Amino acid sequence: MSDIRALEHQTIKVPYEILNKKFRMAQKNIDRDASQVQSSIAELEKMVNKSKDRIDDTDKNGNASNDDHEPVTIGRINELLVGVVNKLSVLKRKSIESITDEINVANVCKRRLDHLKEYYLINSKQQQQQQQQLQQQQLQNNHQQSEPLSTPQAPPSSSSSSSSSSSSSSSSSSSSSSSSSIITNEMDDPVIAQWKRKRMDRMLVDHCLRAGYYETGIQLAECSEIENLTNIDIFLVCKDIESSLARHETARCLAWCHENKSKLRKIKSTLEFSLRQQEFIELIRSEQRVEAVRYAQKYFSNLEDLGGISISNDLLRVMGLLAFQSTIHVEPYKSLFDLNRWQQLIQQFRQENFKLYQLTNASIFSITLQAGLSSLKTPQCYRKDGNRNNECPVCSEGLNKLASSLPCAHCSQSRLVCFISGEPINENNQPLMLPNGYVYGEKSLRKMADENDGKVICPRTNKSFNFKAIEKVYVM
Repeated sequence: MSDIRALEHQTIKVPYEILNKKFRMAQKNIDRDASQVQSSIAELEKMVNKSKDRIDDTDKNGNASNDDHEPVTIGRINELLVGVVNKLSVLKRKSIESITDEINVANVCKRRLDHLKEYYLINSKQQQQQQQQLQQQQLQNNHQQSEPLSTPQAPPSSSSSSSSSSSSSSSSSSSSSSSSSIITNEMDDPVIAQWKRKRMDRMLVDHCLRAGYYETGIQLAECSEIENLTNIDIFLVCKDIESSLARHETARCLAWCHENKSKLRKIKSTLEFSLRQQEFIELIRSEQRVEAVRYAQKYFSNLEDLGGISISNDLLRVMGLLAFQSTIHVEPYKSLFDLNRWQQLIQQFRQENFKLYQLTNASIFSITLQAGLSSLKTPQCYRKDGNRNNECPVCSEGLNKLASSLPCAHCSQSRLVCFISGEPINENNQPLMLPNGYVYGEKSLRKMADENDGKVICPRTNKSFNFKAIEKVYVM
């Protein structure tokens, strides 16, 4: 479960942040509408009390009081009642809409939790099955070992010793086969394979959306039926805002900043100041200097400090643009007029958006791919003679380039593998060296010698050697 906790943090965190945001917005809107309803009801009660007082004064004095400036009429009371009813209807409608939105997001959280919990339940069931298999195997081994004790002891002979050795070897082989079957059980389980395939599709969708391949990511999510398990909506909003910034428009991004104002203040974001700064620069670029001064008075007066980050130096440099033309070649004013600042705004918005939802800068697919390549990478994968392992992913042409900048795997204990069969070289498959210096496993060389009348052919050099010329290698 460690990989699930490490890789699936944003799977749960993103809908939780959306739910928190919708709850705060709904609470703010409902409180505002409720206060309006209360004020309307208070005004209606005031008007009704006035009407009662006038009726009481009329009964006592016989004359109506003319002290009130506004006459109390049935039409006025009816108008106030209609206003209260309308505001209550608006409050009810907004409350239902807010609750519906919150329920939808909460259901997304629940579906994602159920999806992650599914792997945990499957894994726990498999662990129970593996423990049961191990216990059964141990009982069988103990039963086989206890059987000779119940029979009378026979004189030792070569056949009995060979049979005991064969039985012990068979028991060891059976235990090893059972352990290997337990290890491969998870890989052969179709349920876990299907779950991992779905997780791979989620990672690919996230990677495509980050890379800008929105249609590809959406189609993959629809084909795999994982729309509720991905963050497509967030990236589509991000796409619209980035497109508007690429067109040198700031309205949508400023609206996004206003919508997430409290969260951006907590993470000490300077995105809004950068946008206001760019609008000021564009006014100067279009020779609207008077409007630029008014703009600065309106928006820069309350931007002296953003979350403890002083922006006075940036503000001074920006205000200095009033004295220069847009064709100036003196730094730092030349950089401020550079159109490349719009691309910088896009990058800044993307980073702030990731921080807002606690998304990683790199996709989970990229992170897992780099971790996997680094765990398999060895110096042998970059040999200049071109001799590489065909079964090694890092030795393949495409992944070899991707892993060039990654560190090699840290192995505290080397593991030798036969180049011919791919089996590990150990005490059961001892290393043997050909006269040309290449080392292979004993099993592969003996099999080759049996098939070629005692001759062994080196698969790397295609040279033939006699099996008797092979030497045993000892690993210290």
